[in-house]
Amino acid sequence: MPLSRRAFLRIAAALAATQVVGCGSGRPTEPTEQAEETPKQKVTDTPTEDQGMKIRIADGTHAVTYQLDGSSTARSLYEQLPLSVEVGNYSSNEKVFTPTKELDTSKVTNSSGSVGDMAYFSPWGNVALYFDHDAGPYQGLYAMGNVTSGQDQISQLSGTVTIEAQS
Repeated sequence: MPLSRRAFLRIAAALAATQVVGCGSGRPTEPTEQAEETPKQKVTDTPTEDQGMKIRIADGTHAVTYQLDGSSTARSLYEQLPLSVEVGNYSSNEKVFTPTKELDTSKVTNSSGSVGDMAYFSPWGNVALYFDHDAGPYQGLYAMGNVTSGQDQISQLSGTVTIEAQS
């Protein structure tokens, strides 16, 4: 049974904590990937030109449209379009897909994983589409945008989806 995102993060935090304190060895510790994770710069105002960053995710039967925000993560996904990727279930409240290239997390806003949100989970490199109950905030979960139509279709997406820019 795969670990839940929350369990994964708890284990990662515990491992990082043992690296920071060095388990009492008295030796300096090597930086870990967790230690390299610095607070991200917040995007406070979405530039006007980003109002046009809309995308459509469809599996041939179901379609959902999102308005992307001005974050570096949303921009780097938008630059990869069009995409054809596999979408799958994660937990009971989200669909996930993995973009072909890692997304830029240099200028991002943390996400709380609310219903209708699109967010990037950087530790696993996948994009989450939340359709049921809120997931709650996680370290490394960054906001990308919100659903504008087809929210009731998110849970029905399956198989290969096409992601395209919308005007």
